[in-house]
Amino acid sequence: MEKLELIARNGAAVRQALEVGEWLHLATSSEEITDEFLLFAIKSGLLKQWASGFRDPRHSPEVSVEVIWVASLAARFAGLYSLRKTGYVLQSSLVLGELGYSVAVLEADNGITRRGTSDEKALSGDVIRKLLAKMEAGVSDEEVLRHRAELEELSANRPRIEVRERPSRRAVKQELDEPAAAARSRAVAEQLIEWYNESVGLRMLEYAKLGPGRRIHLLDATRTEVELETGNYECDGVVKNDDGSYSRGYKVGTLRTLTDTAGLLVQVAAGPIQQHDLALCRPLLRKSKALRKGDLVVEDRGFIDGAEMMRLKR
Repeated sequence: MEKLELIARNGAAVRQALEVGEWLHLATSSEEITDEFLLFAIKSGLLKQWASGFRDPRHSPEVSVEVIWVASLAARFAGLYSLRKTGYVLQSSLVLGELGYSVAVLEADNGITRRGTSDEKALSGDVIRKLLAKMEAGVSDEEVLRHRAELEELSANRPRIEVRERPSRRAVKQELDEPAAAARSRAVAEQLIEWYNESVGLRMLEYAKLGPGRRIHLLDATRTEVELETGNYECDGVVKNDDGSYSRGYKVGTLRTLTDTAGLLVQVAAGPIQQHDLALCRPLLRKSKALRKGDLVVEDRGFIDGAEMMRLKR
């Protein structure tokens, strides 16, 4: 795979160089249909709004959150879920151009940061890992205690299963208080979800300009399963299925607002897989700014609760 180095974009200098026949490199660009979604997010100003709402703990970062979000979205479109592979997907000259960069095909050990990368990719997956580590370092002791208590309560009735224990990367480097580390991870996850709900979901709803009429929302919760025997998933859960088998992983709650042609994922919640649908999504029903008087919320039987339904009706 060819290496992409990001360099500052200067359209005037590029045109002048082409006029006199001087250039560094010419190459065909790899464009995907999913790039249109990224270009829309950039050109509409949504990406900049999303980034402005993110509390970045880094000082003068070489890789901006705009680049991180675009790389992460492109990786998901390509079916890649490993953070280490996100640097491979920024190959569209149109997307890079809108971000303010140009591309040059070079060797490995180059890239967007001064240190470069050890492989043939634009940015290292360690960029995201270090960002999350800085967010964890900023979690207060009070938050650790609160989230630790929440995790203990959620895992009180967790079924016991055999797992292949493997120390985390943090535990290899130093002696680690695993419950406290899990609590910090949960606190960071809560920050990311709060950022999405406030700066991404609601911003998309504002951009859609649905007007003053009734809105229709779909409330749902779905499982995200992981390998049953792998021991290095933090804040996960275990549940016994009807057939006697076990499932391990997380549960994601979503509030989706319908438009004429699509559904906007405006609010999300996450928890361990055994958490009840209503308990997971109750904050979305009670606190979400996406809901307003006269709206219609469609939900399945997992959310049936007389008291909650009467509260919504009022």
